[in-house]
Amino acid sequence: MSREKNCKWYFGPASGRDEGPNDAMAQNFKEDAPWASLIRESIQNSLDAVYDGSRPVRVEFTFKEINRMYFPNFFELKEHIQGCLDYYHDNLNAERKFRPMLEYFDEAHSTINQTIGYIKVSDYNTRGMNYVPNSTDSPFYAFVQAAGVTVKDDSASGGSFGFGKAAYFNISPIGTIIVSTRTYDNKCFFEGVSALCTHKINNNKITAVGFYSDQDEEPISVIDDIPAPFKRDEAGTDVLIMGIKPDKKDDIDAMIVAAIRNFWLAIHSNKLEVVIGDCEINQSSLPSLMKHYFPSEDDSTRNYSENYNPRPFYETVIKANTSPKYKLFKERLPILGNVSLYVQQNKNADDKIAYFRQQKMLIYKKKNGTNYGCYAVFVCEDRNGNTILKSMEPPAHNKWSAKNSDNVEQAKNALSEIEGFIKRTLDSFFELESTTSLSITDLEDYLYNEDLSATESDEVDNSNPFMGNPTGDFDPEGGSIDTDIEEEPSSDTPETKNKDKGTVVITQPGTKTNKGGGTTAGTGHRRKKSKTKGGKPGAGKDFTNTNIDPNGGGTYKTYVDVDYRIIAQKENGSLYHYIIIHSDEDIENGEINLMVGSESSDVPISIMESSQGVISTGETKSVNNVISNISLNKGKNTIKVRFGDNMRHSIVLKTYKVKERAKNEN
Repeated sequence: MSREKNCKWYFGPASGRDEGPNDAMAQNFKEDAPWASLIRESIQNSLDAVYDGSRPVRVEFTFKEINRMYFPNFFELKEHIQGCLDYYHDNLNAERKFRPMLEYFDEAHSTINQTIGYIKVSDYNTRGMNYVPNSTDSPFYAFVQAAGVTVKDDSASGGSFGFGKAAYFNISPIGTIIVSTRTYDNKCFFEGVSALCTHKINNNKITAVGFYSDQDEEPISVIDDIPAPFKRDEAGTDVLIMGIKPDKKDDIDAMIVAAIRNFWLAIHSNKLEVVIGDCEINQSSLPSLMKHYFPSEDDSTRNYSENYNPRPFYETVIKANTSPKYKLFKERLPILGNVSLYVQQNKNADDKIAYFRQQKMLIYKKKNGTNYGCYAVFVCEDRNGNTILKSMEPPAHNKWSAKNSDNVEQAKNALSEIEGFIKRTLDSFFELESTTSLSITDLEDYLYNEDLSATESDEVDNSNPFMGNPTGDFDPEGGSIDTDIEEEPSSDTPETKNKDKGTVVITQPGTKTNKGGGTTAGTGHRRKKSKTKGGKPGAGKDFTNTNIDPNGGGTYKTYVDVDYRIIAQKENGSLYHYIIIHSDEDIENGEINLMVGSESSDVPISIMESSQGVISTGETKSVNNVISNISLNKGKNTIKVRFGDNMRHSIVLKTYKVKERAKNEN
């Protein structure tokens, strides 16, 4: 006996331009992360519609089924899917999109129960979606009956019903959802919608989008006319994503992980509770679930990665002001209003910051371009600031960019405010003056480019023949050296001001012809002892009192002054140092000698990997601290190295004594 009352599918007659099998909306969401897209979009929409801000919004994800015996009209959707394949019979996109849908129905029909599974996304303590006939500014119309239309009761909300619903359709194997909603004044609306393409039934061309109702294209608004399984007993909205097979453990775990990754701050703040299957994620259960799904206390993922580890950022917030290593800073900015920055000092961190606004859903996280050793969480809780930041987001709400805003100038100023606030705060936290800050403008341009489309499986290019493969072993050399970054030396000589000075050895053809001159180059030693680890070496010097015959049969070495910076960065569990060298000339065959500064002297450090050149021993003949055969261009150059002790160091490009080779030397 049917339980669907008088509901059936209605596809109107098609007129005008055909709609093909491509889905433009779906391209705003990653196909390889459908659960993350569903979790972000559905919970975001629910948080936007909160009814009582003093209580958390509750979002439940349950797995259910409908049986063909009780919903025969719903199963007639199969005929329309077949009609799409027939109409676009030579179209590969149509084949890829609709053939699996047809096979899904064939599989359902072949079983005894002939059922279709679905995910039911239900929210509570929300306003529900109102509908006004013949009006284009109601939420139910925007979500169910329109594409590309944004309607929200709250202008500061995060979602966009026009494009956001693509996340629901993407995850449905049959491109179909059912929506049932109830407002706080007890108005009820129900309708199903299927997004296919223009097709034919009985030789009649009909529209791409069909509606499941008893009112043709209009939703059911009488509570007793809604099929019993789909009635809402209290205010809120149910979205049924049709075609999902129930109770897949891997899928449930993926949804739990996505909920924690994206909404841990809202859950911790008691603004949100999430139920996925039998798992309830709330303020009380979050600590244990966080440790279970994210056992590591460090995040080594790239910028903007959706697969980041939220635990160190969560720890940064929950431990704020419990010790000197965890601090909360608040400030009121002229444009964005009240903002906060949570900071955790952590020597294993590479200065990533997670960004949130009033809704407390993660927008993105990225490296800050500093080298303090910290994790940080930025939050803008100001209503007006929230609206400004929301205007900078793309449809997927995963970045702030001024070009997305209608007021580009205001957006740029707001982003500058954030940057300035973070810089002031970190300088204060680490007790460094701005002149000695480790922040370097456009740091990411010195390192590798962060492609926003890169997946987590992408690795740093190790195709360089001299890079080698990490062995996992650590050389004990230098392990006892204290390498914490301390205050810069107070001297303000030309050699120590602003930039570190070093030298690069270059090898050139020729032999010494003046027998009375010196035979060694400058040593590059410190001009005076300082407490700075690594110090700042003086410039190396060319041979003095020596004439070189370029036509001679040997070679000689000389030194070229360079400016350099060292940036440490943790990648895949190993710590790499980026040596950023600024050269005033092209160098075809160079050599650098790397040392680590201790309290009394410079000590050679063993190099395990280098992105350029050949690694060899230096003067000690026991430590591989020299990189030869390097090529440098005039301007900026970057060499990436890994040391044996896997520690962060302040490095000296130090010179050493070199003999020239005469013609008759062996």
